[in-house]
Amino acid sequence: MKLSLQTLLISSLSMVGIEAFECIRTATAAPAPVFQPVISEIRKQLPPGGMLRLPAYLPDSDVTLYPYLKTDAQSFGVYLAFKPSCQVPSCTIGGAGILTQEQAWPPNGKNRLQVELAQGIQGYHIALGQGRGGKANYVYWQQDGQTYSIGALELGASKEEVIEMAKSMAIEPPISGDK
Repeated sequence: MKLSLQTLLISSLSMVGIEAFECIRTATAAPAPVFQPVISEIRKQLPPGGMLRLPAYLPDSDVTLYPYLKTDAQSFGVYLAFKPSCQVPSCTIGGAGILTQEQAWPPNGKNRLQVELAQGIQGYHIALGQGRGGKANYVYWQQDGQTYSIGALELGASKEEVIEMAKSMAIEPPISGDK
């Protein structure tokens, strides 16, 4: 089978273009802009040796979201509220973080679904609650010696969108603490 020079040239340029696009996408990876106001606070408050990944991808929304940090003995999280200065569950649409205490692995859930997040990184999707306003989707995975999680109410992000957010977190460079 003979290939024309034009076919080989187009094929080669296509491969170079795809590789160049992938390099640009990797080089510009950063958490979604909504998280920028809390990045320095994350660095200050992360536990010693802790790292946090945040999603680069968030689904499109007409609602302005406001990030806030919440930490306790079990987790370190960045949450998104739909009201400024509101840091309670009633105005929180979702969040991402790390579990700081050891948890059973894999996570329990009657409707647990294994998902591939990145090469060699497997996670688990779990849906909790009922109805559109009360149902939430979560993805948990282990990476960097930590357990990560991301979740959102279904009215803010579908199962597929939460999985895509988890995939973007898994390939993001982690944020490390200042300590």
